[in-house]
Amino acid sequence: MSIMVGPKDAVALAMVAGATASGFMAIRLRRLASRPTLGRLLAGAVLGMPIGVVVLRGLPEEPLQIVLAVVVLAMVVVLAAGFRFGTDRPGTEVVAGFTSGVLNTSIGTAGPPVVLTLQAGAMPQHTFRATTVAFFACCNLVGVPLVVASGVVTASTWKASIVAVPCVLAGNALGARLAPKVGPERFRSLVLGLLVVAAVGALIAALT
Repeated sequence: MSIMVGPKDAVALAMVAGATASGFMAIRLRRLASRPTLGRLLAGAVLGMPIGVVVLRGLPEEPLQIVLAVVVLAMVVVLAAGFRFGTDRPGTEVVAGFTSGVLNTSIGTAGPPVVLTLQAGAMPQHTFRATTVAFFACCNLVGVPLVVASGVVTASTWKASIVAVPCVLAGNALGARLAPKVGPERFRSLVLGLLVVAAVGALIAALT
C-alpha cells in the first residue's frame, strides 16, 4: 500500500481496512482471546499511538521502515532457532504494545512487535489469533481518528478504502475457512513466513 498510495495515506488506509477486518474477527473469536495479555498490550499501545502520530507528521517514514524490517528479520531468525520467552512476561507485553502503537500510527505496520512477542511466548494458536485481532481492532479504532486529526490524510485515502475494505473482508473470510485446517507447527511456520514477507515489503517500500 505504501508503494501504491504513498506512505502517509497508506497508514490511514491500513487502519481503515484493518479495523473492518479485525473488528469482525475480534467479535467472532472474543471468547478465545487472552484478556490479561490483551489488556497489557493495549495499555502500551495507548501510550505509543500519539507518539506515532508525531513521528508521522515530522519524520521521514523510510528510516523507520528499514529499521523495522531489519529487526523483524533478525527476530524471525531467533524464533526459528527455537528462542522462547518464559510464561511470566507482562513487562514485555506492555513494551510490545507500546512499540506496536508507535508503528501503527507512524508507518501503518502494527503487527510485528506483538506477533513476535506472542510467538516467543508460545501462545496457543487460536488464542494467538483471537488476541492479536482484538488488539489490532482496538488500536485501529483509536488510531484512525488520531491520524485524521493530524491532517496528513488526503481524499485519496477514502477513495482507496472503498476498494480495499471489500478485498480485506474477502481475504478475512478465506483465512477463517483455512484456519481450522492449519496445525500448530504449520501455523508457526506460516506466521514466521508472513513476518518475512512483511519485512521485505517494508524494505521495498522504503527503498522505492
